[in-house]
Amino acid sequence: MFAKSSLAAFIICTAAIAQPSPTAWRALPLPDGERLEFRARLPDKWKGEEPTPMAFVFVDGKQDREEVWNTLAHLFWRQAPRDGFAATLPVAPKKGRFHEGGAPSLRPLLISLRSGIFVRGNGMHAVGIGEGGLSALAAAKRWPHEFASLTLVMPEDFTAAAIPEGQAYSHLRVRVLGKTEPAALAVWRKRGLDVSYHESAAPAIGAEKSAKPWPHKAVSEWMWKTLRELDKAIVADADQSLHETLDRWHAAVARADAKTYWGLWAKDGVFLPPDVSMRWSVDEFRRRSMAPSRKRPGWILVPSKRFVRIAEDGKTAWVDELLGSVRLGQCRGTAMLVQVDNEWRIARYCLSGPKAGALLGPGR
Repeated sequence: MFAKSSLAAFIICTAAIAQPSPTAWRALPLPDGERLEFRARLPDKWKGEEPTPMAFVFVDGKQDREEVWNTLAHLFWRQAPRDGFAATLPVAPKKGRFHEGGAPSLRPLLISLRSGIFVRGNGMHAVGIGEGGLSALAAAKRWPHEFASLTLVMPEDFTAAAIPEGQAYSHLRVRVLGKTEPAALAVWRKRGLDVSYHESAAPAIGAEKSAKPWPHKAVSEWMWKTLRELDKAIVADADQSLHETLDRWHAAVARADAKTYWGLWAKDGVFLPPDVSMRWSVDEFRRRSMAPSRKRPGWILVPSKRFVRIAEDGKTAWVDELLGSVRLGQCRGTAMLVQVDNEWRIARYCLSGPKAGALLGPGR
């Protein structure tokens, strides 16, 4: 029921190359018959089990192979492994750049990444370079649960209409480097988001570039310093072990890791599915073969915000979390966790949402 992911294996092949090769492209099929191409980079000596911060990068210009290759070579190939990051850089489909109609094409890539990599803190770091900033914004609007932060590097100016709004985006941390602060950022601040702007004297990154498109070392240093700080802020928490338990549980769903998934349940755990007539013990849940697997991408639920209350004795915790799915949209998970041998285990989990019932239907 739980198959091993092939994505991690082929990304490892690209990570082993000393320099990015123009021929090491990967592609995933799209429903319209087209293929979504991308490049990926993993930390050196990556084994696949440890939580890994992920930079999901939208490049400038045409967002074609050349642009992706240049960005990977100059900004991510050496720097990402140095800082322990994985990086994924998609090529825009024929239908348009990711802020011009191409954002829906990211769906299979997002599912595959979740299946192959345990993303630390659950949220990826969206990075937009130049006009790619508009694409990062478009992706965050369509898939808010996938991203924990937005880093916009010398972006084209954008209006308030491009800025995500609503509860689904309230968790985003936003960092912008530019020559002039976009007035639209004031809208974000009024909505309570964590937003900061950094002034740079570097020229804007235009669509036309030389063989060395980022001559300004300060820009690269700022971007990587910002990504490190964002990742540190995301994983910092007063009770990290509880969050790590839930993060590993959700990641096990995406990665089809049966041992981890079932091992994080308490022995007398109960799963409450969206159908109110159902109440399953963890053993019944397992027998019904309803557990998520790679054949059921709808089960890949990514937390975007979590609220925790821990009992005074420190042995019981109550959690509610906002979840996102590329198929189901926004859902809510409500859980009770208990301490078993000084480790958190899931005693109850209730899943709800407008479309959550589809998990029990065909094509789940």
